[in-house]
Amino acid sequence: MEILYRSLHNLNLSIEDPVRKEIPSDFNSYIAEYIQFAAAENKISRMYSVPDQNTTVMHCIADLSAAVIWQGNSVSDETVLLELSDSIARKLLSVERAVQRRMGHITNVQRGSIVQALILEEGEYRFVIAKVEHSEWYDGENLAKNFGFPGENKRVWKSAVVDLSAEGGGVIHGNIKVFSNTGAQYWTKDFLEVKEANSDRVNTEKVLKVVNQELKRSVKKKSLYDYYNLKNALNHALRSDQMINYPDLVGDLFDTYEPAEPSVHKEDIRRKLLGYADRGEFDTQFHADPDVVKKNSKTKYRVNAYVNLMVEEAQPDRSALIRTNECETGERELIILCDDDNTFDAFNRKNSQEPERGGA
Repeated sequence: MEILYRSLHNLNLSIEDPVRKEIPSDFNSYIAEYIQFAAAENKISRMYSVPDQNTTVMHCIADLSAAVIWQGNSVSDETVLLELSDSIARKLLSVERAVQRRMGHITNVQRGSIVQALILEEGEYRFVIAKVEHSEWYDGENLAKNFGFPGENKRVWKSAVVDLSAEGGGVIHGNIKVFSNTGAQYWTKDFLEVKEANSDRVNTEKVLKVVNQELKRSVKKKSLYDYYNLKNALNHALRSDQMINYPDLVGDLFDTYEPAEPSVHKEDIRRKLLGYADRGEFDTQFHADPDVVKKNSKTKYRVNAYVNLMVEEAQPDRSALIRTNECETGERELIILCDDDNTFDAFNRKNSQEPERGGA
């Protein structure tokens, strides 16, 4: 990865303008780590498209990138480039100040700095914007307020990686890979002004399909018990309207789960599922759509010639609701927790109005 241009601005919500910081040579590797994480290492993201090429951020990205590319991927005069990166930082600070005024009674905007970079990797241009953690500290001698960055555990709060193509003397935006650690809408709606490529419904459908197909291939033929337990856990996780990070979803399915069947190798299944994150078939960060899960969560079981059991496969604890028992006579029983009075009374002889009578 070659970094063709980079800039750093501190964002202080108490003042109107961002503070551009010179990047000393010994700080380049530090900045490069942020860029590398946003551009390649982070596996949690959502794809967006650009509905309007002339918004502040997209216009500045295109002009800045074109100025570098058409100078032979070099920077001889940074004046115009710095003005454009200043405009991007100013736009973010303005949006965050407005959000803080509107939402300050509930929560606070995460403090940080903005890193911008134009990179070239394997012949492809991309522009990276990352909102990164910084902290304030006071000098021990003069008590002046300073900004600092953590030496370890560097945090990227939010990022956007914009694919670019150089055409006809200009630059055209492609897909945009966006990450937000909080899911705050202002990052995409008000700052980047971009549009989701996939809806939450589509993402939920695709994740359900991918994971269920892998469970069928790797688990169902070996252990119906493990298959339906894992399927239930997946449906339960996607049933609530919450932010889903796909790698975390896979981890939650398998971290503490111990298969009843030894031939079910959960680490192999985990590895296969995580491999889908790089294929681009779905976003790895999205809000679950409960309606999709509800439509696909019912399973019908045959109990005997006269009884079928319909189960909603999205329970918080499947084993607590339905248990099994094998009698000494060889008969097998399902023990189902019942919280409906009418259903219970329909099968409970003690509460019958008339005693059962034997045959003549």
